[in-house]
Amino acid sequence: MKRHAAMPPSAVPGRSAPRRARGIAMVLVMLLMVMTVLLSAEIMERLEQDRVRTANLLVLEQSWAYLLSAEAMGIRALGTDLEEDRKDGKEVDACSEESWAMRLGPLPWDNGIFSLSIQDLQGRLNINNLASTKDGERVLDRLQVERLKRLLQPLLSSEHQDAATALAEEAADWTDANTLVDGLGGAEDTEYEQWRTGNTVFAEVSELRALRASKPALWRAADDKPLFSRYITALPEGTRVNVNTAPAEVLQALVAGLDSGKIDAILAARKGGALDSIEEVMALPELAALGANEKKELQNALAVNSEYFQIMSEVSIDGRTLRLVSDVYRPRAGGQPRVIRRDLGQAFAAPEEACNPGASEEKENQATETAP
Repeated sequence: MKRHAAMPPSAVPGRSAPRRARGIAMVLVMLLMVMTVLLSAEIMERLEQDRVRTANLLVLEQSWAYLLSAEAMGIRALGTDLEEDRKDGKEVDACSEESWAMRLGPLPWDNGIFSLSIQDLQGRLNINNLASTKDGERVLDRLQVERLKRLLQPLLSSEHQDAATALAEEAADWTDANTLVDGLGGAEDTEYEQWRTGNTVFAEVSELRALRASKPALWRAADDKPLFSRYITALPEGTRVNVNTAPAEVLQALVAGLDSGKIDAILAARKGGALDSIEEVMALPELAALGANEKKELQNALAVNSEYFQIMSEVSIDGRTLRLVSDVYRPRAGGQPRVIRRDLGQAFAAPEEACNPGASEEKENQATETAP
């Protein structure tokens, strides 16, 4: 009888196929597991991103609602103040006497903390006064240009004094209607490489950064006395400076003959109580030495009340801080105060004191737990 040699297991029919199938199945299972883990991780990451995004949106929406509420409080305070002034027959705005001239907060509000302060924009120099509209065309006003020079000179350090003149002349050329350089150191379209001059009113003070002389080193040198939003503003042309709220630097810039002694006299007079009329200002003995033209210039530049204000609202929720700066027009002839401009991009700017920096020592940095 014939004997056949034993076949190796791998050669046995029906054995190798199941093993290969089990190996492939195992690889597929492992591949599916890896894909499941990766998919789960991706889903978890996207869910976390959605959660964070939703939380941020909720905080933003809530902060925006709080900011608008704080803005409404400021508008109400300004409206109430005007009504009281009309009842008293004394339409005067001063840092020393107005309830709106105090800083409110920081105070808790639901799950956030908010603060509010109001500044008088007419206590600052209006750069749109550099030119006036006559017969539909903006014509340069050299008196206003000289005032801007006098304001910038003490604010800038000694190594940047030339920039004070250049900035004033360039701002004048920027806002007048023609394309001719009107003063020594000015600049029109041909002096700029990347843009053209505005040839119209300034929409906001930050436009000064577009001027040729506006270098980063210049503004860093003036950080201790910021030029933007502290001493300069952009309002409709023809506005006057409120003598009761303007800091000494702005008052001194109005007339060349106003030295520190005369400015101190004005500050001392308003510290004792609001100056009720321009005649009261001009009657100060220290101003008697001014010439006739200087007295006329000063009288035409001053007012004792204001129509334009700035409301700074700030809210912090879950460690996130937002600040809203609202420009408000409060017409004295009638009507309710209304917002004319909002800026939500000043979260990193230094908050301002109530009323105006340096305008009233007793009101600076004052906080109250009573709404204005």
